[in-house]
Amino acid sequence: MSETSSALLSGMLEIAVPLEIAKLKEHGGPSEADWRETHEFSWVIAEHGDSLLFRTTTEDVDRVARKMAAQGNHEDAARMAGTSSARMFVRLARALAVMAYCPGGSRLGELRWEVAT
Repeated sequence: MSETSSALLSGMLEIAVPLEIAKLKEHGGPSEADWRETHEFSWVIAEHGDSLLFRTTTEDVDRVARKMAAQGNHEDAARMAGTSSARMFVRLARALAVMAYCPGGSRLGELRWEVAT
């Protein structure tokens, strides 16, 4: 990741993660569904994290997913859902906010978030 890309991603996360933490606090903290989604996202980010570095649109993702489904790869096609660059960023911010409720908080590079419970 270039220095510029890293700085942009860090700057955006510095804003987005506290906003997601605030949303979670409004609901009394992460729900079981939030924890489950965060766990599932770990696989998605491992498989499709490059969409954070290289712009992908919803249309790009849908086109690839339809092609995979037509070839019978329904499970892989379903995993493609929500992997556009914008959606991946939102999901990353949400996952970091949920993990901020863990002891020691969440960390990405030099950034760190922790919610005292």
